[in-house]
Amino acid sequence: MSTAQQYPTFQYTTLNGLPNNAVRALYVDSRGLLWVGTENGISVKENGRFLNFFTDDGLAFGSCWAIAEDSKGQMWFGSYGGGVSKFDGERFTSFPLDSGLIDARIRHFFPYKEKIFVGTENGLSIIDIKTDKIKPLENSLLNSPQSYISGFFLHEGMLYYTTYGMGIYRLDPELSEPQIEKVSEHQLIYAIGLNGAQIYLSNKGHIDEFEIKDLIAGKKPLRSFGQSIVWDYLNAGTNQFYLAAWGIYANNGGVFNLQDGILKSISKTFDVDATDILSLAYNTEKQILYLGSLEQGVYEVNLDQNILYYEFENKEVLGFSFEKNQKAILHEGGLSITSFEGKPIKSLSKSELKKVVDEYVKLNKSKLPKYEDDFYELDYQTIAEDVLFYELKFNQNSYWVSSNIGVFQIDLTGRILIYVPVHTFKIGFTPEGKFIETNPYGGVRIYEDLSQMTYTYFPYQNQPNTPTNVTQVLEYGGKTYFSSVFEGLFHYDKKGFYSYKNSGKLEISKIKQMHITKEGKLVLATEFDSIYVAEDRNGLKILETIDRNKILGKTVLFLESYQDHLLIGTEQGLNIYHK
Repeated sequence: MSTAQQYPTFQYTTLNGLPNNAVRALYVDSRGLLWVGTENGISVKENGRFLNFFTDDGLAFGSCWAIAEDSKGQMWFGSYGGGVSKFDGERFTSFPLDSGLIDARIRHFFPYKEKIFVGTENGLSIIDIKTDKIKPLENSLLNSPQSYISGFFLHEGMLYYTTYGMGIYRLDPELSEPQIEKVSEHQLIYAIGLNGAQIYLSNKGHIDEFEIKDLIAGKKPLRSFGQSIVWDYLNAGTNQFYLAAWGIYANNGGVFNLQDGILKSISKTFDVDATDILSLAYNTEKQILYLGSLEQGVYEVNLDQNILYYEFENKEVLGFSFEKNQKAILHEGGLSITSFEGKPIKSLSKSELKKVVDEYVKLNKSKLPKYEDDFYELDYQTIAEDVLFYELKFNQNSYWVSSNIGVFQIDLTGRILIYVPVHTFKIGFTPEGKFIETNPYGGVRIYEDLSQMTYTYFPYQNQPNTPTNVTQVLEYGGKTYFSSVFEGLFHYDKKGFYSYKNSGKLEISKIKQMHITKEGKLVLATEFDSIYVAEDRNGLKILETIDRNKILGKTVLFLESYQDHLLIGTEQGLNIYHK
């Protein structure tokens, strides 16, 4: 069993709502919102959804290569060719070339108090955020087709900016008419990154490392190392200094980490296959790292150490059980059982399970359940490759696996104890431990003896208390509960079956998911309506109703609980509900 640790990663493209997959800039604002600058529009991600803006909404130009937030909380967007746009929370204001910009091809912003320094392809401009007036600094003109402003940094009260091909400059950011002084001839600077007293300058195919004071003094780098071309740096805290790389003509880019002086590719750890990463952003509160790719949209990597992803042999995991200091994982290829530490105990493949079915059929041809007797249809000719697994449950010190070729009872060592030749999507057990089989269209069977296939059949025709179209079967407190996608909630106890809907105790009918907490609370997720938390003590009582508008996602795929937190899985991700 593979247990290689990875971080949970999600990729956003035009399929998820981005206006374009060519991402040039990323920025997390003071409210925690992610802004994405693409080659054709701007997006803001809020509550898992993207809201897009284009020139029709007031943007100066379609492409966006730079994003910043000023001290008033206003957002600024720099386009490559069309100037600057400002968003004040309600509307966009555009600032084209004739508004005072020294060049309309924007590369970088640097907010400073009530100013924003605008680094362009051909020099520097200053925006006064109180008046929105823009002043071009004529003494900053580069006048070179082979250069542009590639980054800013502050040091001892002075503002420095780097250029691609014409060296490094500084000025006093407090002055309205700052003088510009060249401090270094260092060239081919694609981007800069600061990590404490160290500064890193991206060169063509390597990185030059300096102490800031040495760089300003014109000294040579401490060392040169690395590969590819780094376009962005991000310091996310202790041992989290990230680099975004794209080699332009070489396929050697991706995302890297620089720790203890060692540069290491972490693309595989982050499950990032793009080699054209240009931009980085970080949500400190949520510990989420964002990576912008030139062709593959945005990658969202969750760095929270409380959430770790373990790849499982590249197989889809369908269910798992953690009982008796063991781990059992039901996956698309079969069942894998290990110790809690991960030592293999037994793996059962589709082929092994199919052999058990074939042997059973050979010995019991006359006893096989029939469709005419209201058993759900089962094709014994199904080949191993076409076996589908539905559920994994733990009961009576055994694992129970349901599939389209039948149900298997498997002991803790992986030995198959019983094969049950029934096709059922949802299985369960009575409070006394008897096996329950549900047929979505044909009622319920409770088995007295599985080896002899003796059972009591409860048809649903003309039996309003018999569950049908069952979505979940769970046992708690001397009752077995059934949720139904059409008929609501049922239970079975010593008195027989009971329908809460037909008795008038619970009008909810379309229950897609059900969960029972350790305290015995019933959590019921309906198909379109709210989620209900109930208690069944001396009669059913709704304790809490959770509005579906609070939940991200339209379809509830699972319910779980941990302590007093409710975990709600949807097609959009995981919602954690607390009080």
